[in-house]
Amino acid sequence: MERTSVSVRDGSLTFKVKGTKFVEFTPLFAVKGKLAPIKKLRMKEQGEGLKFTGEVEGISCNIVLMKTSRDNVDVLVFKAQCDDGFTNDGIICALTSSGVCNFDRMLAYHFTYTPPKYFGGKVDEPFDYPAVVEKLDEIRYDPWSYPWHAKKISEFPYHLKVSQVLFKLKDGTYVFLLPLTNSGCRGYISHFKDDQFDILLNSYCKMAWKNAFILAIGVGNDPYVVIEKTYDVAFERLGRSLCLRKNKKYPDELEYLGWCSWNAYWREISEDKIIYAYNRFKKLNLPIRMFLIDDGWIDSSDERIRRFEADSNKFPHGFKHLVARLKERAVYVGLWHALNGYWNGIDPESELGKTYKAYLMESADGKLVPDPTDMKALKFYLDWYGFISRCGFDFIKVDNQSFMTYSYRGKIPCEEAARRIEEAIQMAASLNGLNILNCMAQIPEAYFNWYISNVARACVDYIVPHKRSRDKLHIYFCVYNALWLSQVAYPDYDMFQTHDPLAVQQAVARAVSGGPVYVTDEPDKTRPEIIKKLALSNGKLPRPDIPALPTEDVLMRDPYNEHVALKAFTHAKVAGVGTYGIIAAFNITKDNVAVDVSISPSDARLKEEKYVVYEYFSEKYYLVERSESISLTLDPLETKLFIIAPLQKWIVPIGLNDIFIMPKGMEYAMLFDDEAIVKLRDVGTLLAYTEEEVHVEGGDVVSYKPLLKVKCRNDIIRIKRRA
Repeated sequence: MERTSVSVRDGSLTFKVKGTKFVEFTPLFAVKGKLAPIKKLRMKEQGEGLKFTGEVEGISCNIVLMKTSRDNVDVLVFKAQCDDGFTNDGIICALTSSGVCNFDRMLAYHFTYTPPKYFGGKVDEPFDYPAVVEKLDEIRYDPWSYPWHAKKISEFPYHLKVSQVLFKLKDGTYVFLLPLTNSGCRGYISHFKDDQFDILLNSYCKMAWKNAFILAIGVGNDPYVVIEKTYDVAFERLGRSLCLRKNKKYPDELEYLGWCSWNAYWREISEDKIIYAYNRFKKLNLPIRMFLIDDGWIDSSDERIRRFEADSNKFPHGFKHLVARLKERAVYVGLWHALNGYWNGIDPESELGKTYKAYLMESADGKLVPDPTDMKALKFYLDWYGFISRCGFDFIKVDNQSFMTYSYRGKIPCEEAARRIEEAIQMAASLNGLNILNCMAQIPEAYFNWYISNVARACVDYIVPHKRSRDKLHIYFCVYNALWLSQVAYPDYDMFQTHDPLAVQQAVARAVSGGPVYVTDEPDKTRPEIIKKLALSNGKLPRPDIPALPTEDVLMRDPYNEHVALKAFTHAKVAGVGTYGIIAAFNITKDNVAVDVSISPSDARLKEEKYVVYEYFSEKYYLVERSESISLTLDPLETKLFIIAPLQKWIVPIGLNDIFIMPKGMEYAMLFDDEAIVKLRDVGTLLAYTEEEVHVEGGDVVSYKPLLKVKCRNDIIRIKRRA
């Protein structure tokens, strides 16, 4: 039996999985200004797929279906063709679904609104999430992606905008729907009602159209492979394979532990305060090697930027002087800015506004912003980034990327505008030797166009003043968003404070994330005992090899509203030993109750047969086979961190106990019958499992078998097996 099939009946396309109907789609095309169903829809085979032909208002309209099978996943891509399409309201085509059935649970990602009062206001703990907001429209959207676990489509408000959704069917099969953003249009899912929803391509602008990709559907038994292959095939069809994370480089400067000024000083930053922070961290011997200057530096009026140079009242010697002082201390330096200049754009009365008038335009809401047409924006960004580069900065954090559709709607098709702006900043940054950290950018028209930039914020802001529910939700949002975000960029879990009451939980989440790690401590409140576990003594992050993802047993569960632990897994490869699994388990339940949790090597998708599992905080170890599990209980707010090391020889190096990601403290290990040689990335305390009597060279033994602990004097440790 075929895994997937599509047939046509009465003007609708029936999509089946393993012979059972999952959904019916009725295609509607915009012709002569408005959407209408395709008449006389019929099917014929065409090369590698199918073609469904028909007409709207006498105009020929087709849907081309291309099917690709890869790694036991079927990926179906739908493309719309119209000889003479035209839309008045911006929606060029839609697939209206009906009768969605046969699924057990769904995980949707919406970018419609931040939960009410999430950032402030009087709200009783625990915070209610997800909160349904009914008063929405076709325009409203949000910079951030929010995971929403549901059992029924009717749980979603009608105008919720969903970027993608994963279904788990009753037989265990996974179906992933990815609307495609292209051809001037944002692709998304909306109009939820009962068992129905619409797949929409919306340009938010009057436009003529002929061709556009609508949707990619992935089907298979492994959810991680289903999502990955759906993105792979879809981006190949779009000609955007370069936008996939795995095809881009990770920024060098984000390999180091950092500090950001935002929650430490808010907008009240200055040269003196930044230098004070550096000196304070140096005095505490903290391995912080990256500084990010956030909002507060801009010379502005009414939140409109006036010039490239910093506010002279805060930075009297200019940026070049400050950056040079930091670079003397071997620190990488980044600079924050809003994509549109500043929150309200560019001041038209300033020298900056007048100089670049020909490269700017008035937005739909009356602000002066970069002009995406004819590469005009490129000139603006080239000059700006040239100035930033000459000041000595290494990277930029580009915020407020969500401004684009709001600003250009009705003037330029939203995806075309976003594509031109994203291309402009990436070209300008690349030509000036700057890397980009993307922020407020979890909208499809942004991340479908990241050809070079490869790191992006994973969720809404980390909240200060600290609120228990927001800390919990922040981890939930980051880990679950990583499922899709990691296809196009390394997830950035945002800055955090080590003086947060839940700082250990936040620190572990960032350590396993696979992305950048940076704190936003008030310098006099920082907790060195947490910071030092995040990096090696030279500031280098012991970064895992893949972005952390939720384990499959909790993938379709809601760890905030259900009494289940959130488990995130990642990998760390050590030459000479193999792949280690790392699992972080968090109790983030809204109800503050204890939860049971099981930990297995199979949760981390490991392939060896036997493992040593070491829990970081309790210092307990377990010997388990790949399919076996350990059962534990997590108290409210408790976090556990498991290092899962392959047991292949008489000794199993676990790693440096000084850092959370212990295996990454080892460069390599050579395991022979009579001795083991471990090359360390740092001098610290090495932990290994062995049942043998041993002699150690290069360090002092703190404890012997079965958990060998060595206080290392050198970076090469020889462990000899006694006869």
